[in-house]
Parts: sequence; structure tokens; C-alpha cells
Amino acid sequence: MVRIERQQFQRMYAQFLPLSQVVEREPSFVGYALVEALWHELLTGENVLPNDAWDAALYTSVRKTPAYEQMSQQTTRNVFLTTLVAWRCSVAIARWAEQSVKVRDVSRLTATFQEDILQSLEAYVDVERQTVERTAKGVADLLSGLTHTVGNGAQQKVPIVHQLHVAEQLVGSTDLMEIASWAGRFKVVARLTKKSRQIPTILKQGTRNGQAAERLLPIEYLKSEDPDAMLDFMHRFTEGRTTMYDYKKRQKPSKGAFVVCYDESSSMKDLDKQGKGFILALLAIAQKEKRDFVFIPFSGDVGHRDIRVFKKGRYTVDDILAVATSYIGGGTSFQAPLQEAMFQLRTSTKHADIVFITDGTCHIEEAFIEMFNTFKKRRHVEMLTLIIGRNKHPGLLPNISDDLKHIVHFEDEAGYMAFTL
Repeated sequence: MVRIERQQFQRMYAQFLPLSQVVEREPSFVGYALVEALWHELLTGENVLPNDAWDAALYTSVRKTPAYEQMSQQTTRNVFLTTLVAWRCSVAIARWAEQSVKVRDVSRLTATFQEDILQSLEAYVDVERQTVERTAKGVADLLSGLTHTVGNGAQQKVPIVHQLHVAEQLVGSTDLMEIASWAGRFKVVARLTKKSRQIPTILKQGTRNGQAAERLLPIEYLKSEDPDAMLDFMHRFTEGRTTMYDYKKRQKPSKGAFVVCYDESSSMKDLDKQGKGFILALLAIAQKEKRDFVFIPFSGDVGHRDIRVFKKGRYTVDDILAVATSYIGGGTSFQAPLQEAMFQLRTSTKHADIVFITDGTCHIEEAFIEMFNTFKKRRHVEMLTLIIGRNKHPGLLPNISDDLKHIVHFEDEAGYMAFTL
């Protein structure tokens, strides 16, 4: 084994504890040399048989399974996937051994027994193949940015050991796996919504050559109908040399912070996984636009320990996991999160956006409404309110909102307006 690859494996083995724990657990049926051999082949495609007879028999059996062969086609020179697959294959071996053997006995390694190993291991490895696929997608969904790039560009900027930490959390939580899936779906929606909102606007003070018929200058239309000029017009139009109005994308004022006040009262529990995926898509927008992002969860009060501030949209994997797993429960209060929003925006640049998400109704004092609106006007802050659920009364929220949308759930297209802010 090449020295640099051995050093890479040793670093992953030391830093990613779930991998070493499979080897070090008692009773141990998975040897260090076995894991190293699997990891090396997955990364390089080179087959290096372990010296230990038991490890060699298990290594040979695992790599013959269809599930392993399928996974190994994706891992070459990818340290993250290599480590993830080596870990889950090691888990498959350990689970098989717990059910199939009691003693790590080399004398039992007859040809018949090795054939039995292969046949009985296949099911265990295939289960882990499915785990690997779900987990790799979950990591990409959580860590990818808003920009569509080949190879999940934003994810690749995250250290491999941190990506593996996210993978570990995903394997241990079906809820987090579902949140990751929603985050991936909403990021696609956000990207497409952003793109569709960048509508070209004709600027008649500027022209350029081209062949967009709907933007041709009037003189070109006249030439297209003039028998003497028609042939020249057709030549120039075909070659993209006709004169048309220029355009550029609509300009918006500079964007300030992005604040999300998110209702985590008990009544929101059923939609919380969707909601967290929605919020992570909003965070991806802030990251792309380098905007400060503030996450304020609330119920009867603000969950101060769960407030997260992301300067210029930058975040760590622990930040992502903290937002995804945040949950308070209890009743509903609107003034506490809005007061916190004002506090967070007191020193920020102007033109901030607040997205207020709730399924409830509660009283807002008139004095607070006046104070909040004065603050918004002074700081050029705009607030979009999303009220979730059927037949929900907005209460006094219209008095402090610049726009208010009723949505049944987070996939309701009316709520996608939040992606345009």
C-alpha cells in the first residue's frame, strides 16, 4: 500500500470514531487490516489481501457481493465516499458475525464455510448499500448550496471529517434524514424561483445586434415588410446582425440581513421537518448572496439557546445540525421573536428582510405594533408573513406585515415568495 494512502486511512481511522469503534468493539470480528484493505481498494481500485486468514476470507467475500461492487464504482479517489462505504461494510460484517458465528476461528475457514459467508453476507451488505445511498444524498442535501454546480461545490468546501460527522448523524436519525431530503428539494425550488424572477426588462435607451424577434427595433420591422429591403433583413436576421433593444436584469436595492422567525409551538410539530428544510433553503440563499442570516425559533417565548446568527451566510456543519434539530414546543407568542428580530437588526445594514412563519394567532399590543412599524420604516425593513394551515385567521399580523401569504404547507407555491427576497 502506498505510504500516502496509508497515512490518509490512518487519519480517517483516528478522526472518524464510528469507523474505529467497529474494530474495537467486543467481541471483535472486524480486524483493522480488513477495514484498511477495504478502504484502500475502494479508494484506488487495487486489491490488497490482508495477511490474517480470517480478515482475508471476509474481505474476499464482501468484495464479491453485488452491493459492494456497485458501491465501489462510485468511490474511486473520493475519500468521503470511500470512508462512508468502508464504515458501513464493516458494520455489515459485524452484524453478520453477531448472528452467524461465535468464535473467530481460522480452522473453520473451509471452502464450504467461505461460500456460506458469501451467501449470508450479501443481504447485510445490500442493506448497508441502501444506507450509504440515503446518507450520501442526505449529506449533499444538507451541505449543498443554492448554486447548481457539478459535484456539489459547496459540500466539497466542507472538510471531509465534518462531512462524515453529518453522515453519522443522518444514519442515527430518520428525522434528520427526512429534513435533509426536504432541504434538498426546497433548494432546487429556491434556485428555480430565483432564476424565474430575474425577468429581462427592455431598456429602450440601449441597443445591440441579435435575432430576438420580440425586441427588434421598429425600423427593422419596417424593413422586414419592405420588398426592396426584405432580402437584406433576412440575411442580417439569420446571422444575428439585426438591431434590437438591449436588456439587463432588474436591479434591486442592496440587501441587508435575512431574519427568519420560526414558530416551534406544539401545533407546528407535524410540519416541522418540512419547515426546517424550508429554512435551510433560505440559509442557502443568504450564503449565496453573502447576507447575514438570523434564525429565531419561538413558541411562548424565544428559544434563546437556539438562536443562530450566520455572518454573511457562513455556517459550520454544527450550525446546520443545530437549526435542523431545534424544537421548543409549548404555546405561541409573537412579540418576543419580533423584539429579538429588532435587537438583532439594530446594528445591521438597512434593507433587511424578515420572514415570519407561524400557524397560530395571538394578541399583539398596539404600542408594540406602532414601535415595530416605526423601526421597520427607519431601518427600511420589510416583513413577509407566512401563515400555515387551512382557515387560519391572521389576527393583527397584517398590521405589521408588508405582505402576508396563507399556505397550507411548505410546498404551497404561495410560500415560495420567501425565496425571492
